[in-house]
Amino acid sequence: MKIELKKETKEALKTIAIHYKTTPKEIIQAFLMDLTETPGSGSDERDKAYYWFQRHLIDSEFYY
Repeated sequence: MKIELKKETKEALKTIAIHYKTTPKEIIQAFLMDLTETPGSGSDERDKAYYWFQRHLIDSEFYY
């Protein structure tokens, strides 16, 4: 799967990843695991991921 992001978004994600000593890939994987309720994530994380998804992709327009 390929994800297309604006250059600014990629750079911001890299900065966040470096700050938290992880990688952009791991951040995206963790979020998707929470959103899809993959075993291993907690219910709080699932709720927050779903809330974000609901707010940004269903209730309003999403710009990446």
